[in-house]
Amino acid sequence: MGMMSKLKEVQKKVEETKERLNNVLIDKTSSDDKLKVTITANRTIKSITLDDSLLADKEMLEDYLILTLNKAIEEATKVNETEIAAVAKEGMPNIPGMTCLINKVNPVKKTLRNTKKIVKMQRNTKKPNSLVFYLKI
Repeated sequence: MGMMSKLKEVQKKVEETKERLNNVLIDKTSSDDKLKVTITANRTIKSITLDDSLLADKEMLEDYLILTLNKAIEEATKVNETEIAAVAKEGMPNIPGMTCLINKVNPVKKTLRNTKKIVKMQRNTKKPNSLVFYLKI
């Protein structure tokens, strides 16, 4: 099998994995179970369920959302990267020195990923039933 056909096969498997990850659901709840977030492994929010007591205090609701969404996004990112990396690694040729290069890049990616935090949330004026999240990168 030629290198190009091998790369196309890997690309196809990666795309199939991304599609499959749309069906992998991750649930995260706040420490006191007042807020529950369901997110796909591709980091698409599917549902947010909250206790009525959170509606009384806007700042508290925002804090709950930020903390719980960040936990869910972090978990989804781990699942996503693990699955995609496994598929990509499976199809990659054994190139001497490549493992060393990958090990140097991954800590940088992890550091960058950990700096993404939701810092502000507001209603989307164009779509009244949706929220806009601002990330600190």
